[in-house]
Amino acid sequence: DGDFHLTAERVGQSSQSFACEVAAQGPDGLAIQAQLLIGTMEYDERFLKDRLKLYYRQLFEALRNLATRS
Repeated sequence: DGDFHLTAERVGQSSQSFACEVAAQGPDGLAIQAQLLIGTMEYDERFLKDRLKLYYRQLFEALRNLATRS
């Protein structure tokens, strides 16, 4: 329980992706630290916007639930 301080620093990028170092500092110290690689591209017939919107909503809900149980 308590407040968390989130940080992110971009450590690299290309025309269609970027990499970040992310961390969450909680009242008991460092809660999580990770490297995050994010690729970007236009939606098309393989990457449907509505389908991915639902997928990422469910993914972030699961991550939020996991974080609140820890």
